[in-house]
Amino acid sequence: MRWFAKPVYLRVTGVRIPHSPQRFFFVFIHMEWEYDRHKIEFSAVMDLLKELNALGADGWEIIHYQETKPKKFGDKYETIIIVKRLKPACHEYNEKSSSDS
Repeated sequence: MRWFAKPVYLRVTGVRIPHSPQRFFFVFIHMEWEYDRHKIEFSAVMDLLKELNALGADGWEIIHYQETKPKKFGDKYETIIIVKRLKPACHEYNEKSSSDS
């Protein structure tokens, strides 16, 4: 199941240009996020950490974590996480703008 957020516009405070006291400029940052939900079952914490590190390597950031303990001894723990990352188009734009400068 995936959720997609609406674009977020951030207003950066106006910056006064030193030679012209009447001029201000504003920067609008357009960021789009994609969200995903993962259900992970694990018996050892190291199994969970490997899975979370793999998600982190792909650019995902955890925004919610919920863990359910096993009902019987020997069963696996169950974790539900919600993650977000910038949409791929935003990654490409950020890489282009950083390589231009």
